[in-house]
Amino acid sequence: MHAGRGIIVKRFNLTARGHGAENQLNKPVPQAFFVEDNVREQSEMYEMGMLMDFYGSLLTENTLEVMNLYYSEDMSLAEIGETLGISRQGAHSFITKGKQQLFEFEEKLGMFSRYKKNRAMLEEIQTECEIIDSSSLSKYEAEVLANIKKHITDLIAEL
Repeated sequence: MHAGRGIIVKRFNLTARGHGAENQLNKPVPQAFFVEDNVREQSEMYEMGMLMDFYGSLLTENTLEVMNLYYSEDMSLAEIGETLGISRQGAHSFITKGKQQLFEFEEKLGMFSRYKKNRAMLEEIQTECEIIDSSSLSKYEAEVLANIKKHITDLIAEL
């Protein structure tokens, strides 16, 4: 968990940290607040990780390094700054610039969108193949269906 972000769990008392103004009084915060925030953060981490997989080699070496430390190594801006000898603001600028570039690459090339679409279609086909009752098929048809299932599973694993 990034320093300065996330949740603090005290005995039967959830408090917020790093969400807008600091909750200095440690007042209880509704649990849904944390669930939404955690899901949103995990979704952003997944999306940025995937965009970095697709387009990371198009970023400058320094930008990619900072992005990897932040999204893959889960380091805070202060930790990145200390590790690389730059300011916290400098690390933030690299991340902001890198995110912007990754979104621009995706907008122009659409590789991640196509990946998600293709994966969803393959998973739907896989689900539909599982519905087919192979006991009502001929031996040859059952073998063809088994091969199709294997190929789909292999394709999904390769994505």
